[in-house]
Amino acid sequence: PYDRAANETDFSAMVKTNVYTHVFYWYDFGHTAILENYKRLHGSCLVAVKSLSSMARQETAQGIQVIFEPLLITEVAKALHASARKESRLMADNDGQLGGVQTRNVRALVVDDNKVNLLVAAEMLKYYGMEIEEATDGIQALEMASKKDYDIVFMDHMMPEMDGVEATVKMRKLNGWYKNAPIIALTANAVSGVRNTFIESGMSDYLSKPIDIGELNALLVRWLPPEKIVEKETTASAVAMPKPAVELENELLQRVALETGLDVEAALLRIGGSEDAYVAILRTFQRSVTRKQQTLRDLCNRERWDEYRIEAHSLKSSLHNLGGIRLSEEARKLELAASKGNV
Repeated sequence: PYDRAANETDFSAMVKTNVYTHVFYWYDFGHTAILENYKRLHGSCLVAVKSLSSMARQETAQGIQVIFEPLLITEVAKALHASARKESRLMADNDGQLGGVQTRNVRALVVDDNKVNLLVAAEMLKYYGMEIEEATDGIQALEMASKKDYDIVFMDHMMPEMDGVEATVKMRKLNGWYKNAPIIALTANAVSGVRNTFIESGMSDYLSKPIDIGELNALLVRWLPPEKIVEKETTASAVAMPKPAVELENELLQRVALETGLDVEAALLRIGGSEDAYVAILRTFQRSVTRKQQTLRDLCNRERWDEYRIEAHSLKSSLHNLGGIRLSEEARKLELAASKGNV
């Protein structure tokens, strides 16, 4: 599948709103639009078609391939093939490996009102060599972003007071940096068509919750600038990957799995096998669950269904991250009932 721009205005709109693996453009026709969106296009293979007669006065930005008129199909195929080789090299054997894509000098901001989800996301992202900072709501995220330029922002979709969409719209207006910086929606409601909704609201892409490692690896390659990605063959020993737990040896976690029915092993695999991290996540949930229960009761009694829906949505993600698949499904049913007003 491909899109074709019939004029410069259409081309500019397409590269601003859509995600492409490849962009072929005539230099005189679209180079201004490419430069305006250069940062968000770093994950794409950019190919400029130039005229030999005017090449001396045409400056091309770093990372853009050049082919010349008359355009030959062999040159197009070569550009496509070179890009495919690079991506397959970066992703080979890394599709489901936590930390399979390594980064350099990347500062990430993770925004989520749920502390359990924050801990899980931060625990996963540390294996990618990132510097990670956290915000517990959209307001705090805007304050932090106004003081610092983050290379990538992971923004929870549903948050009280200011949701991820509103926070993204305001962040895009902060300064020139955030005009094109990748802002990734984190959502537990990844239904058909949701990606277009996020892109139309100013987000760059989305990740489903719970976070899939293969999706995360592909997203980092797609959105971070090439100079921020460290290819596997040059950093094979840069990060010592933990061996995921096969059998629980921790007595406490054995009891947790036995007495609660939580799938502790599945939860451990998601965070690289760190039992200490899982215990910290479990304790965070334990400290908040009584308040969460009371909040749900109060909102139900007051018939505040939109707020109830957001709280149930948050609980759904927390339970899944802990390995509580059945309980997470029950929370999903509550969220759905609240959204439909099914008292």
